[in-house]
Amino acid sequence: MKIRLWVRCILLLIGVLLIVGAYYYKQDSANGRLLIWRITADMIPYRVTPRYKVAMLYYEMGDMLRFRLMGDYIMKMEIKVESTKALGMIAEIKQLYMLPSQPCSSNITKK
Repeated sequence: MKIRLWVRCILLLIGVLLIVGAYYYKQDSANGRLLIWRITADMIPYRVTPRYKVAMLYYEMGDMLRFRLMGDYIMKMEIKVESTKALGMIAEIKQLYMLPSQPCSSNITKK
């Protein structure tokens, strides 16, 4: 009985952290979002949503190396419940893999 209570508390906390991450998204605070979503991702290892949000934040920031590392992790991870939402997130990451890499700095000119 106590284990079920702990699991409910953890799931509730994860939901709250995702809401806080959404708040940081509206405030355009990349560091706040990254911190919250990484904490959430580490709390329950088989959840796709927090890791997807971290990967997409890396993509937004132009950090393609970290985006690909997180994307590889997501595609290789064990998903306990394959929902359409989780499969859609994985499909979006695969689709972004197919796009040509964007250079980190577009202001560099060749001489």
